[in-house]
Amino acid sequence: MKRTITSPTTTLCLCGLWVLAFINLPAAFGQINYLGQAPPQNQAVLFAKGVVSTDAYEHSAPAFSPDGTRAIWTIMRSNYTGYMVEMTFANGQWSKPTPPSFASTNSDDYYLAFSADGQMLHFASRRKLPSETAKNERLRLWKVARKGEDWDIPIPMGETLLLFKENFGHSVAKSGNIYIDRLYATTGYRWFGLQPSYNATGASGESSEGRISFKTPAFQQIKQMDAFAESILKDTVPLASGEEGMMDLKIIEAIVRSADTGNKVKLIW
Repeated sequence: MKRTITSPTTTLCLCGLWVLAFINLPAAFGQINYLGQAPPQNQAVLFAKGVVSTDAYEHSAPAFSPDGTRAIWTIMRSNYTGYMVEMTFANGQWSKPTPPSFASTNSDDYYLAFSADGQMLHFASRRKLPSETAKNERLRLWKVARKGEDWDIPIPMGETLLLFKENFGHSVAKSGNIYIDRLYATTGYRWFGLQPSYNATGASGESSEGRISFKTPAFQQIKQMDAFAESILKDTVPLASGEEGMMDLKIIEAIVRSADTGNKVKLIW
């Protein structure tokens, strides 16, 4: 997704994955050539210009193996389907970006995440299940294991995850827990849930009392980018401020720590 806004003094270009800030560098940084770049410190920099950051529509964050020797990311085709490309580091240099061996020419793949030991890659895909014959429209979770220096055959995740309508933006914790784009709350007697809850085309929800009806923008990310760009051009405070974003991140980090340790995490504002 790319939008450009121009004023007499400002030209602002917003793209899906053009600029990366505060990258989580692998522990092996310093032992390998990290595409010729040093850590950005406290200032965002364009990452891997012409290699990862290109004129193509990069979608979702690139996944780096924990040892820093493998990088995989998704590029969006003109028909808005995604395909994966991979780079490996060996003999002191990075390979050229090429599709990994398990990639499919007609699948729609996004949201790549390595396991903590780097031996498993989790991703979302609209590829068909082995039992399916018709085209699949749902974005479901798959995983593929490392097989020596290559990859094994991808397999779909568990039956519970396959029941979900869409799986957007999942992540894998150090403990092995998988977090998916689904908001669910229950008292034991009543419940409500949003699934998908944070994707680009709006949320969908159900509760113990029936379907939740509410309106969301057709493409909420476009609305967010327009509002953000307008706040820059007009020097106003965004509706979703940086302070609010920081609070959200603190809450998310506390949830992850609590899930990993089984303990309560107290937040002090």
